[in-house]
Amino acid sequence: MSRLIWTLLIVTTVLSSTACGGRRRYGDPDGRPTAFDVTLHRGFVAGMHRRSPVGVGAGVSIGPGGMRSGLGLGLTARSTSVTLLAGDDVGSARCFRQPLRWGRNRFTVPIRDGRDLVFTVQADGGRQGFERIGALTISGSQPLVIIDLNDDGATVRLEPEGAQP
Repeated sequence: MSRLIWTLLIVTTVLSSTACGGRRRYGDPDGRPTAFDVTLHRGFVAGMHRRSPVGVGAGVSIGPGGMRSGLGLGLTARSTSVTLLAGDDVGSARCFRQPLRWGRNRFTVPIRDGRDLVFTVQADGGRQGFERIGALTISGSQPLVIIDLNDDGATVRLEPEGAQP
């Protein structure tokens, strides 16, 4: 009986997790290739909230020698991951979510002509935060979106007939 319950629990968990799954949306199904050229400088995230590098933990163990307890203090190094979100509003990724590396990032996303997008940068890890960096309407036969994220803030511009990166 116990085995049957475990089997049902596992099958239910697998089915419920795959039913909602599917592929994450990346762009518009009816969109044309839109090129992105994004430059990310470390200074852009320097002003975001910094997480504490210190972690504290406590533990108790019970063994043949009796009960023991302890307290620990440790330093952690958290790298910052940065993601570009594009959607209908601040923090929305209804169009796409693109992880960024430090330096220059080039990628292409299918986006329909006339689509209004709001761009947000999300940082997580050593630095943490959301920042709206701009909005624009995608247009042109070979649209190129150029985003520069530097020490002074962000610039977002569209070149409707820009070359593909």
